[in-house]
Amino acid sequence: MDGIREHLIDNGINIKNSMIKWAIDRSGKDQGFFTKSFPKLSLWEKDVKPTLKQLQDFSKKATIPFGYLFLKKPFIEKLPVPDCRTVDDKPIMRSPSPELIETVCFMQRKQDWLRSYRIENGSKPLDFAASFSKSSDVEIAKNIRKTLGLDYSWSENCGKWREALDKLNNKIEDVGIMLIFDGIVANNTKRELLVE
Repeated sequence: MDGIREHLIDNGINIKNSMIKWAIDRSGKDQGFFTKSFPKLSLWEKDVKPTLKQLQDFSKKATIPFGYLFLKKPFIEKLPVPDCRTVDDKPIMRSPSPELIETVCFMQRKQDWLRSYRIENGSKPLDFAASFSKSSDVEIAKNIRKTLGLDYSWSENCGKWREALDKLNNKIEDVGIMLIFDGIVANNTKRELLVE
């Protein structure tokens, strides 16, 4: 609370407009989403300052740690993975959403736990991991099929796409690769992970 005291003014808390705007932009939600809960939001930039409770509620809505609102300037968050695929290879037009960043970090914690668990239980490193340097896509695909025990037309024997996906998932997990399919953030059904 000591850091907050310097921001206190008579009728509320003095917050930089740039931090409010950054929190809104970072959330991926539009201004209207926030003005429903905070009708005086546009006035925060002028004479009316938010109360401590309003700022705490705002930080929850923006899915941002409360203390971030008191930073001197916004910071740029990056995904903690080097490669991010998009739908139809569309270019990424904005910073990653808080939900995506949290999901990637959550999955990395699961991955670290599973790695430690497997090492403690005598599992050996997967010999095919990082085994290609600059091979062709076709060569890599052939090797993946061989590792998984799948022939070139393996999916033709499956009735529906879901059956093919289940078969592929099982083959991948059988060779020691962890797969996770999830559409929510860290088991929170109220925080949907959007594909866009």
